[in-house]
Amino acid sequence: ALTIEGKIGNWDMTLAGGHLRRKTLTESDYSDYSYFYDAIYGSSWVDNGGNTISPNQYVQGIDRYRKSFAEFRVSSPQDASLRFIGGLFWQRQSHNIEQNYIIDNLSDVSAVPGTGDNIWLTKQQRTDRDYAAFGELSFDVTDQLTLTGGARLYKYDNSLVGFFGYNNPGYSGNPTYLCQGPAIVDGSPCTNVNKSTSDTDSIFKVNATYKINDDALVYATWSRGFRPGGINRRGSLPPYGADELDNYELGWKTNFGAFRFNGAVYQLDWNNIQLSFLGANGLTEIRNAGIARIRGAEIDVGYRAGGFTLNAGMSYNDAEIRRDF
Repeated sequence: ALTIEGKIGNWDMTLAGGHLRRKTLTESDYSDYSYFYDAIYGSSWVDNGGNTISPNQYVQGIDRYRKSFAEFRVSSPQDASLRFIGGLFWQRQSHNIEQNYIIDNLSDVSAVPGTGDNIWLTKQQRTDRDYAAFGELSFDVTDQLTLTGGARLYKYDNSLVGFFGYNNPGYSGNPTYLCQGPAIVDGSPCTNVNKSTSDTDSIFKVNATYKINDDALVYATWSRGFRPGGINRRGSLPPYGADELDNYELGWKTNFGAFRFNGAVYQLDWNNIQLSFLGANGLTEIRNAGIARIRGAEIDVGYRAGGFTLNAGMSYNDAEIRRDF
């Protein structure tokens, strides 16, 4: 990561960026699937000589993550009654997914081509791209009252490409797993998922802060957040869209000598919730589900004198689904 700070005239400038690479290796047992799915449906596995083999499955996985981001931000002099902060943001994340579901000595007829003993292979590349322009304007109406408004224009462009499934034609006649074209992701026999989703939208924020005195202030905020949509790997399912969270909040921040007392009450309205669950054939699906409302309060208190510090916090939330999915 790297951060550069400087000046453009009397405006502050910040340029920040970073890059992450991470690789994880996993091994897990999958025998429960063999005994409680394959056995029930009468499946039996053989080697190349036609001899019955143990159906025990295990999974060897490799996940390769990359993430790069950059942000440019400028801010006007903060001692002025009218202040501005604005900038640009870019981010690219990728996830190379490899999951090998292995039955030792599996026949070539049943194995996914090019994998040896794989009864199932997931070999996919997920790429998430985010772009944004943002700005915030604050104005001191009086020495005590400040109003702030902000906006963020964003665009996301997410894609998923690769292969998941059994050997086709072969064990499975399910059209979900049938090849649609030649391999795009290295290490896959073909491509049976190649989808993307994108959207452009905006979110906003409004805040009012009132300073009662040098030791106490109250504030009110409305703000909106979001999570970008994405792709379901089951080809018959549509992409899922963004979900949004509206926050309505009233709060206070105070100091009384050595004592600190902060708190807030709030309501969150969560729309088009991204719900993840296991669908048919044990494949994870993500759908935009119902609406939730969360009402709550939080309190933060503290005492500091000499070298002694004592802090305590409490929160209460009452969450309710407002529309069934």
